[in-house]
Amino acid sequence: MLSSYYFDIYNSIGQRPELTLLSATGDVYKTDENSTDTLQTANANLKAVAKKDDTWYFSAFNAAANPYLGFGVGTVGNSTMTNNFPGNIVGGIDYSIYAGDVVTQSLNDRLFVLNTITFTFSGVTGFTESDVLNSAVFGLGTSPDSTLMFIPEPSTLAILAGGILLFKIRRK
Repeated sequence: MLSSYYFDIYNSIGQRPELTLLSATGDVYKTDENSTDTLQTANANLKAVAKKDDTWYFSAFNAAANPYLGFGVGTVGNSTMTNNFPGNIVGGIDYSIYAGDVVTQSLNDRLFVLNTITFTFSGVTGFTESDVLNSAVFGLGTSPDSTLMFIPEPSTLAILAGGILLFKIRRK
């Protein structure tokens, strides 16, 4: 289960975009430990407008923080990070991304996004796909302290650059 994603974008002169999350959409399923998970809302609006909303929250981080991760989206944040994205930020693990049917009691009767979520940002004018840093941090599972650093090999990076992994960046 993917519950947060941290990434960075900067150009050759060290500038970062002033990103604004325009939308976040995905198919929301209600999990059932003993049966097939059921679609609740197709193409649901998953953009949080405040930290207390039960959807995905976006934050641009403080450049003075260490480690500096640039930007992040998440449903649980990560309490080991010092980038203003701590702990339970929007209502727990609901709306995290998962693959396949849930078959465990601890995740039964929850709302999750199946397979894919699309984030659309504005503020990238003047930046290109080559300005997207080729490493990222993924927050995994129900524990906000579980992370995975991802640094793709060049051939994987070429594949990911087309879609920038889970993101769709639209120029506005």
